[in-house]
Formats: sequence, structure tokens, C-alpha cells
Amino acid sequence: MADVLIIGDGPAGLSAALFLAKNGQNVTVFGQDGTPMHKAMLYNYLGIPEMTGSEFQRVGRAQVQNLGGTIEDVEVTDAEKTDGGFAVTTADGGRSEGKYLILATGGTRSAPPRRPGPAAALRGQIGRGAEFG
Repeated sequence: MADVLIIGDGPAGLSAALFLAKNGQNVTVFGQDGTPMHKAMLYNYLGIPEMTGSEFQRVGRAQVQNLGGTIEDVEVTDAEKTDGGFAVTTADGGRSEGKYLILATGGTRSAPPRRPGPAAALRGQIGRGAEFG
């Protein structure tokens, strides 16, 4: 069982994974590297003079893995609260469990239609921001 499951492998998910792995947590990130970050050009982000979003993603994913984090290139289709923490189910039928869950799937400029998925499955089961067991 992972200490922390992270759904989303954009800047927020990778940053969370990086700092958690750096501090000895067993982290699994779920994402298919389809973040809009690939369309960005970054200037003076985190003190780096210039970098493409794709390069940022490549470096971030490598850093997480180099610190022992796992990145699963698969879509999460469901998430649930369990007695021991949380569980996620993936499109390929896999299931992973962790003590904590971070939803880092990004934002939108307009409200998306309500559709089934990990966040919808957890509505009403967890608090906003953080949940501590």
C-alpha cells in the first residue's frame, strides 16, 4: 500500500509527489502526461530562466521517479474511501490503495458537466484541502 496516491501528473501532482517522495513517503502518481502544460512556455518559473512545458513535465516526472516515486500512465476511473484510507481503480482494471489521496487534476475556466469519475465518487466523503487519518 502506498502512503499517498496522487491523481494527476501536471505541475501540481508532480510537485506534491516530488516533495512527498523527497521526505520518504511511498508515492504513486496516476496520469497520462496529457496536461495542458505541454502547450506552455515558462519564463522564470521556479527560478529557471526559460523552459518549455514539455521539458518541465519530462524533468518533473524523472525527478519523482529518481526519488522512488511511481508514475502509472493510466486513467483513474474511480476512487473510494476505505477503512485504511483510499483506493483507486484504473481503466485497465487495476486497483491501488493508499493511506492518503491527492486530487490534482487541474482546473477549468468554466464548470465542467457533472460526470462520473474519481472526484465525483468522493463527493461528500472527504473534506476540502486535506484529510488526515
